Amino acid sequence: MKLKEAITSYMQEDGLVGVIDENGESYRHLCIVKNNYLPESEKSMSYVLRFNEHLTFDITSERVKLNELALEDWIEDAKKMKEDGISYREISDKLLNKGYTVSKSKLQRKLN
Repeated sequence: MKLKEAITSYMQEDGLVGVIDENGESYRHLCIVKNNYLPESEKSMSYVLRFNEHLTFDITSERVKLNELALEDWIEDAKKMKEDGISYREISDKLLNKGYTVSKSKLQRKLN
């Protein structure tokens, strides 16, 4: 069983939803996104894990805010397109052509 599958299985049994995100060559971010028994502060920051030579993870003392993990360099392009009078649907399609998957509703939230 792959690591991601094992973690997903474990999390489903305990009502915990998390995501492991790659960042760099040997670091991963464990992001807890849902758990009814944890305070919101635990769900708003990732745990930085280091992938070691034994093919396991070591937890570091670092935490990173979730919104700092997401690369949203498309926002400036989207703002310019909106100022030029382009609809949210057309902006979404143009960003998709550039390799970004951004829904119309996400554009409305980010640009308003």
